[in-house]
Amino acid sequence: DEACKLLHWQTEAVHRAEATELWKWMGQPVHARVPETAQQDFIATVRPNIHFPAEALDWAQRLFGDDLQVSEEAQTVIATAPTGFFENALSAYEKHGAEYKELVDEIKQLSGVKGKALFMPLRAALTGLTHGPELARMLALIPPERVRQRLNNPT
Repeated sequence: DEACKLLHWQTEAVHRAEATELWKWMGQPVHARVPETAQQDFIATVRPNIHFPAEALDWAQRLFGDDLQVSEEAQTVIATAPTGFFENALSAYEKHGAEYKELVDEIKQLSGVKGKALFMPLRAALTGLTHGPELARMLALIPPERVRQRLNNPT
């Protein structure tokens, strides 16, 4: 099918582009949202998950924006998270910040959950989605006050 072929070649182009080319291609709306200091990490983080500039913009808004659009699937994951999960996640974040392995180990210890039961609610609360770029990389990009806000009041 022609659409599948085009998407394949678009994916290849995004994966092979130089970071500076990719940054230009993402466009001004992305540039306006991503802090200059986070530019290279943002590109490396979202590159495997984007095909078009609009997808880069969506990730820029999810990682750096004030208003998080939460998908229905993510709302369900948040609503069915174990009791106290987000309080434990916030406590672990206050202790370890974006140090991913330490953070996850602490959440496991505090909440008694692991695997998908740990990662899905965390991803859903932080990004509003149940899929996307590597969680550790995204966590390092999201401003700390925003992480605290999202864990303190998951939607």
